[in-house]
Amino acid sequence: DELIERNRLLPKITFFLETYKIILDTLRQNSRLMELYNMSASKLLDFCHKYKCKKEFLKVSEILHLHFQHILKSAKQPELFLNNKIPYPVTLKDDECTTKLLDMR
Repeated sequence: DELIERNRLLPKITFFLETYKIILDTLRQNSRLMELYNMSASKLLDFCHKYKCKKEFLKVSEILHLHFQHILKSAKQPELFLNNKIPYPVTLKDDECTTKLLDMR
């Protein structure tokens, strides 16, 4: 019975997860939206835990890790990101940004 229910919910779960991944990718680079990013990531991880989506939980964890690696890379090599048109970029020089990043980690 649980397997039937899981198969019925699978398309909805997949859609939900993909939507949240797009949201995270959109929010990840704007320092003024870090709180929303953290809240979205937390809700997505809670969702994966609630519906026992182990593979998806690992994928989300990997996405969050990649986003953090991107921030570290931009801090180490800012010349690569100078022409970036992102308003309010996430930077480790900003104490508030760093605090929010650590909160999510």
